Amino acid sequence: MREKEIQYRFVEEWMPQLRNLLGDNLRLYSFEFPVRTKDGTKYADLVFELDENENPYKNKMVVLELKKDKVDSGVVEQVLRYSRFAGLQLYRKKKVSSIIAGPSFSQWEISMCREHGVFPLQYDLKGNMRLL
Repeated sequence: MREKEIQYRFVEEWMPQLRNLLGDNLRLYSFEFPVRTKDGTKYADLVFELDENENPYKNKMVVLELKKDKVDSGVVEQVLRYSRFAGLQLYRKKKVSSIIAGPSFSQWEISMCREHGVFPLQYDLKGNMRLL
């Protein structure tokens, strides 16, 4: 299955599972969000918002970077970059959280996630998922 197809499954079929993990008020903010960095425009796979406040700038946001294969190395830096610039671009008052979703993770990447405050989310094609 292609990564794009998995992205659609996350938003069309697996939102209840994501809400169980991240909060009932989770909503999709953007699909393939264009993040403007100093090195050009990059695209964050999925951006979510926790719709909690009357003022949307106070809402928590989450950038989810999706991988269809084992997450081995280098993805932590990628998602942190997207989260940082998305937060600046969208004038968020709170730090934008980062999640990497993959079917499996190397021990190295799990340790990098923990070191940098990134959440590793393991999923399968049946919609089962858990934060590691």
